[in-house]
Amino acid sequence: MNPFRSIKPSSLAFDALLALAILILGFVAKVEIDADRVAQFTREPDTLNTFLIILMAAPLALRRVAPIPVFFVILGAWMVDRALDYPESPASFALAIAFYTVGSEVSRRTSLRIGGVISLVLVVFTGFGVVTLESVTVASLFTTLITTLTPL
Repeated sequence: MNPFRSIKPSSLAFDALLALAILILGFVAKVEIDADRVAQFTREPDTLNTFLIILMAAPLALRRVAPIPVFFVILGAWMVDRALDYPESPASFALAIAFYTVGSEVSRRTSLRIGGVISLVLVVFTGFGVVTLESVTVASLFTTLITTLTPL
């Protein structure tokens, strides 16, 4: 069975452009970040950070073809990026888009299971960040909850 067959070419083109836009925003933010902002984080942008930005953005091109695998690739890249305390990037928006895609492309029951469990995991993950990293604030807990549950 060909997973591309049931998806309109215009939707695939939109998803490719969306992935490219998120990727460009991530790279621009990485290049344009000022020294004061970088100082708030444990790590400065480097090659691994570039790779993680690519892993957060590029899979969006296939988000309707394979919503759950794409979601988990983006989630994994985002969690590694945040755990290593790189400066925040617009590429993080890819996670909210992936949450939305799971909510819109997968059955309600499956999307609520995945979304609910992963939202809880991310709130705990962010809570751990609040305790261990200066760059993660209590407001981040609310942001994490809103950006994970709202798209679903």
